[in-house]
Amino acid sequence: MLLESKLIDERRVPKRLVTFDIDGTICHSPAMAANQWQRLREDPTAERNFYENLPLAHPDLPGFIQWLQTVHNMEVGFVTARSMWDRDITMEYLNRHGIHPTWLVVNMPAEERGVFLQSINACVHFDDHDLVQQTFERTIPVWYNDWGKVPSPKYYTWEEINRITGYGTTANYPLQLSLFTPELVTF
Repeated sequence: MLLESKLIDERRVPKRLVTFDIDGTICHSPAMAANQWQRLREDPTAERNFYENLPLAHPDLPGFIQWLQTVHNMEVGFVTARSMWDRDITMEYLNRHGIHPTWLVVNMPAEERGVFLQSINACVHFDDHDLVQQTFERTIPVWYNDWGKVPSPKYYTWEEINRITGYGTTANYPLQLSLFTPELVTF
């Protein structure tokens, strides 16, 4: 099921749903002013090249997502502010990196994500935007050293996420997402 709009039939949303932001979370996306984004959108070739060549935020991400899907039987969805015209490019990018989401929601700005994630009963969401954390308590915010964000106890690197969840180890224990924030459920 690949969703192309913001509307989701809540009866079809699984209870064990993990969601991810894309730009700044799955891939590095440079900070750009609004007028730079507008110019990029006006040139379809430049826009496609831009999105196709963004580096992954961490090389372990595809494996981590597959691990959530297979070992922990979780559904994985993606929520992005990218426009509906960027849906195909986005899916191609994710698939090329070995990431195969159950669904993708486009055109969802950060300020609307918290309410949306609450409405679909996402068990946890990974995002780099503070607005999402303020409106959805089960957001695990991530940050990257090269972004220049100030590290704080509320942000996690992918190395910390791997260590806390047990990804990449031979340990076979329940996924401890609750270690990030006390509100989260342990599976």
